[in-house]
Amino acid sequence: YENQLSLPIVGWTSKGPLNRPKWSDSQGKVKSPKDKFDPPPGWRWDSEWYISPELSMLYDKDAGHKTFMEDVYEVQSRMPGTRWVEASRPWTDVKGDPLASRTEIQLPVGWTWEDEWDIDLSRAVDEDGFEYCVEATIGGYGPVEKTYHLCRRRRWVRNRRLVDSTKQKKHDMRSKAKAKAKKMGEMKEGWEYAPLFNLKFHLEERTMDLVRRRRWHRKMVAETLGAPCFFSLQVEDEDDKENIESNLTAPRMFLTFDKPYKYQLRCYIYQARDLLAGDESGLSGCTL
Repeated sequence: YENQLSLPIVGWTSKGPLNRPKWSDSQGKVKSPKDKFDPPPGWRWDSEWYISPELSMLYDKDAGHKTFMEDVYEVQSRMPGTRWVEASRPWTDVKGDPLASRTEIQLPVGWTWEDEWDIDLSRAVDEDGFEYCVEATIGGYGPVEKTYHLCRRRRWVRNRRLVDSTKQKKHDMRSKAKAKAKKMGEMKEGWEYAPLFNLKFHLEERTMDLVRRRRWHRKMVAETLGAPCFFSLQVEDEDDKENIESNLTAPRMFLTFDKPYKYQLRCYIYQARDLLAGDESGLSGCTL
């Protein structure tokens, strides 16, 4: 991943107070300059480095579903010794990114609500549905309130059902046609944006976004059958030019085919009642 930071006047840059390397893994923990990758013996590069954006961000969360549970978190905060009030980000997703309030969430075209908004009590929460932590950006929520807790949240859920896929498809086609040119340009650049590196990334740039990253791929193929796939990543420490670390890293493995194949998988589940357990522990039930 190539990482950049947005600075006033300067704009997007890989210099400045980055809290992760300019080139790193997806977590930002391993320094990974793309010119320091060496293929292992028995392997060779099959292409140059190319931008490979995460395509899953182009799809909606409910894509392919006929029923979907919409959820949003109500967030509250307080100063020590004061009462709970609405937080600066009163409504967020599970990652802490801001969302519209539950009353402002629009029902997508072709869908209908099955129920009303309700507090999710089926989690580790108190009787009011709240879970508590010291700081929202740190996380570590728990169901028991302590005096040092300064943030709390509760999850609101509402189910919706797809009733007219034709309307949804027509609406999606119109929306996709309008956004196609814009998204194609964004996909060519390949950048993902977020307010901070530890928050969820998204495709479209927002006002609060201060960091961005993009993924690079390079294809490596085997020349020798059975050759180890671990390649040596040579990393030079900028603070000590004489100190060079060598890390063995396993690449992501893909299978490529000349044409698609279709298979049918059949599964059978057999059940019975009033059968004795198959062992003395009693852990094996009557489901075979």
